[in-house]
Amino acid sequence: SLTAILSLHGLFILMLDHQLEYPQFYNSLYTLLHPRILYTKHRSRFLRLLSQALLSNSMLPAYVVGSYCKKLCRLALNGPPSGSL
Repeated sequence: SLTAILSLHGLFILMLDHQLEYPQFYNSLYTLLHPRILYTKHRSRFLRLLSQALLSNSMLPAYVVGSYCKKLCRLALNGPPSGSL
């Protein structure tokens, strides 16, 4: 999981700084949203990447942001209290 988070973070930096086009970025980020991500010690890094990715792109459709919000709410209900904060 750490490898996936670090590779997506590297892709995100390349997308922002060097205008790399990677159409599967948000799909890959969404697949990492799993209850086990809240139990890892790298959850803060993942959640920081998620918030940067969703807030930095103003052209992102509302239904995509809504699907992330819905998934995060479901994870907050099923995850540990420390991971939900």
